[in-house]
Amino acid sequence: MIHAYVKYFNKKLNAAQQKVQRQGLLRYAENHDFLINSWHTNKILKSILMQMEAGDILLTAEISCLGSSLREIQEVIALCLGRKIKLIIINGNYIFEDTPQNRLLLSAIDMVLAINSKLKSQIMRNKVQELRSKGKRFGRPSGSRNKSIKLSGHEQEIAKMLEQKISKTEIARRLGVNRMTLYAFLRQMQK
Repeated sequence: MIHAYVKYFNKKLNAAQQKVQRQGLLRYAENHDFLINSWHTNKILKSILMQMEAGDILLTAEISCLGSSLREIQEVIALCLGRKIKLIIINGNYIFEDTPQNRLLLSAIDMVLAINSKLKSQIMRNKVQELRSKGKRFGRPSGSRNKSIKLSGHEQEIAKMLEQKISKTEIARRLGVNRMTLYAFLRQMQK
């Protein structure tokens, strides 16, 4: 089956975008003797791909239709290759099939994303280090306590369970916290 995917980026231009993308997809299909079996519009692309079968073809107008970030685009292409779905992006004439070249391209994109992530992290660490060297302090002041504690608001519930002679370990389990968290909270309540 041949599926066509149309995505709109601006609500005000939906009709115009739809028309341009549809015409482009129809023209491409006609020039390549394709018959588009189904149209998908602004749906989550990954859910559409999960419904497609091996050997199906997905046509879309632009690579930006695949996602809003390079990571999303890489994930969609990888999903297509993994499910043996042929992906055709008509603007630029990109064709992604399960070939060694496309697998290599995905690896290269993944490497670029990893490098980008490391660069951002290093830039942030450098900026924090620079601010610290200028005397900037981060976080809660030393020696101060949190304004709220994990069990804040459960005082009456805890007191009631203690009156019923329920063990502290059981109370902690019912509240979904570690028993040491409960002990610390009870000490804080006594102050």
